[in-house]
Amino acid sequence: MHISFLRQRVAAAPDIRCGIHKHRNKRRELIWIIKDGTRVDRHFSNTKEGRRLLAIKQRKEDDIRILTLLEKQWFKDYNDTCESVFVPDYGQTPDKIFFDSLGERCNNYRPSEDQKSPPPTYYKGKPFKSKLEADFARLMDDYGIPYKYEPRISTVGRKTRCPDFVLYLPWLDLLILVEIYGACSKKEYLPTVRDRQHEYLSCNWIPGVNMLALYYTDETAYIPEMVIEEIETIEVRRLLFLRDEKSIKIPA
Repeated sequence: MHISFLRQRVAAAPDIRCGIHKHRNKRRELIWIIKDGTRVDRHFSNTKEGRRLLAIKQRKEDDIRILTLLEKQWFKDYNDTCESVFVPDYGQTPDKIFFDSLGERCNNYRPSEDQKSPPPTYYKGKPFKSKLEADFARLMDDYGIPYKYEPRISTVGRKTRCPDFVLYLPWLDLLILVEIYGACSKKEYLPTVRDRQHEYLSCNWIPGVNMLALYYTDETAYIPEMVIEEIETIEVRRLLFLRDEKSIKIPA
């Protein structure tokens, strides 16, 4: 469904082009929409509408890049092209509104002075507390999966937690909470893992259904293909649920 979703979004996106406008030795970038072979709705790229069109153009280019990657992987795995299925536009659902409302980088925790904290890893100019987290963010961008890094969510007893990531899969209207436990070789770390898992479970974040827990040690790194397989397993469960609910048509 991810491939079908991207195909539909690419097909629906307008054809946007850029060019240079010259006037009295001044050069300014123009951006416009091509409709029926004609240039319409022209704007300078540094205007509000121009920036909006540039953002749409960039998203379409990103979608095409990700779609090409996914289709190549599908052909490699199945030696055939992926058939398209209809993906509904879920619109502003409660889960979508919740995801959009989440802030990022809300975790203000700092280790005590006697604890050695590794320097942050930077990705796209922004710091991540570990290389595992930065690599996960890069992987989500490679596959076009929207995410929020360290958002604040409510748990039990008016407590709050800042999980490493919350993902939103628009082709399934699905939220996935992700925790990357990167110090599992330390005995004192494991009770904190247990406490977090219990809090999430009490708020209906369920492993394998809408929660993904990745367990590592400081000396190991995850295999990207395995992470994507874990997410795909959650997707399949969601698909089966939707088919049982008869909310969408899913081929057998």
